Amino acid sequence: MSDNWDKTVAAAMKILGDKGKVPPMPSALSSGIEKGQKANKDAAKAASDLQAKVVELQKSLGDVLKAGQQFQAVIDKDSLGLDPKNSDEAKKIKQARAVFDGYFDTALKATSEGLEPATKLDNALSAFLK
Repeated sequence: MSDNWDKTVAAAMKILGDKGKVPPMPSALSSGIEKGQKANKDAAKAASDLQAKVVELQKSLGDVLKAGQQFQAVIDKDSLGLDPKNSDEAKKIKQARAVFDGYFDTALKATSEGLEPATKLDNALSAFLK
């Protein structure tokens, strides 16, 4: 700020001439500007660090979704140790798969829902860092 202020004062003095006089910037203002610049720099670093963690979280959630969907497909095709040709065991396989589907549906939905706020935060951090 002081460089810009010094240039501004110099430009004003060219206009005012030798008789012109610009009051000095109050220390509260210059000190506030310096503190604000430091806080902005610190906040930008923290936002950048947080954004890296959010991207890592998004990747992890995406990996969990993909792996969960793949494992659910495996469970849906597996006979789970029983004989699918035996009608009683086929019913048990179907019931057990329904239990697993309930688990995967709930878990994958929660994981997917976790991506939305992470994406919103990532977008907000990107906007802040511009």
